[in-house]
Amino acid sequence: MKPINKTVCSLAALAPLAMAQSANAGQRPNIIFFLVDDFGWTETSLPFGEETYPNNLRFHTPNMERLARTGVMMTNAYACPVSTPTRTSMMTGMNAAHMGITSYCSLYKDPCPDAIGGRPGTTNANEDDIFAHPEWNYNALCPASFRNEADSIAYGLNRTLYATPMVEILRDAGYHTIHVGKAHWAPTGTPGSNPYNMGFTVNIAGSGNGHPQSYLPEEHFGNLPKRGTYASVQNMSQYYGSGIHLTEALTLEALKTLEDPIRRKQPFYLYFAHYSNHTPIQRDERLPRRGNGRTAGPLRLDGRGNGQKPGRRTRLPRSQRDRRRHDHPLHVGQRRSLLGTGQGRRAPHAKPAAARG
Repeated sequence: MKPINKTVCSLAALAPLAMAQSANAGQRPNIIFFLVDDFGWTETSLPFGEETYPNNLRFHTPNMERLARTGVMMTNAYACPVSTPTRTSMMTGMNAAHMGITSYCSLYKDPCPDAIGGRPGTTNANEDDIFAHPEWNYNALCPASFRNEADSIAYGLNRTLYATPMVEILRDAGYHTIHVGKAHWAPTGTPGSNPYNMGFTVNIAGSGNGHPQSYLPEEHFGNLPKRGTYASVQNMSQYYGSGIHLTEALTLEALKTLEDPIRRKQPFYLYFAHYSNHTPIQRDERLPRRGNGRTAGPLRLDGRGNGQKPGRRTRLPRSQRDRRRHDHPLHVGQRRSLLGTGQGRRAPHAKPAAARG
């Protein structure tokens, strides 16, 4: 494997900033950015390596294939192996080592989660351990606007990176900024854990939690009485008991958030960060199982949730028909820009793919 000197994180951060800088010239494209948690580079029917691997054959991801056909596909990239460094890099455009944010942040302020190896004087009593972890910004990211005496007293933050989130720049350039899904830029209760503080105008289900307590609507996404924690997904009560898995519920809410800026003809930035595929592993039981895991052909759902082979005309469920109608939500006549990445794993070196479509 060969390292590369450009990262998806940098592209994700720099592209929206470049678009914001062009706002004065009247060029303000809509931006939709997808971040899928713990998404492996072979966990799609679209091969990102130099060949199709057996694992690619286990998946059916036609929308990713369509995006690749009509856009540019990056086959050589690197993302941080855990959550918070990846996500804060996208907000700042900075390398994880430069930020001093090199592991995921705790759910609560101040506890340091990197107990393996420990830090001298804290999780490791051996002051002379040369293999101990160095100090790092375990309270992660805080917007630069909170770097003042009053907020320092109020929040008592230390080991924190103060920086201006790129979303704040987009918002100030006239964008309608939308956050949907997982945030995890900072511990719960700190300014950086709140998407509104980071420059978002709308927030759906984002907070300091690194994973949902539950994906299941019958478990109220972790909000059952006396069972709720900071990991419970907030503000999704309209889906309790609905049978709609959290992944689809977030998709439906994301589509709703686009209606207002499209109606007002305002450019928008949608940061859509799925909690999936992070644990807990809780599949959507409405989707068909695939036998031994190998794909004999893509499956579709008919109107009753039954899997059918292609070649038969089927009526898709309403949720899938809705998604088809919104396949191109940027239909308002402005220039399009879609970016996407997966956090967690590095793809092997491969020849850069040419622009497709």
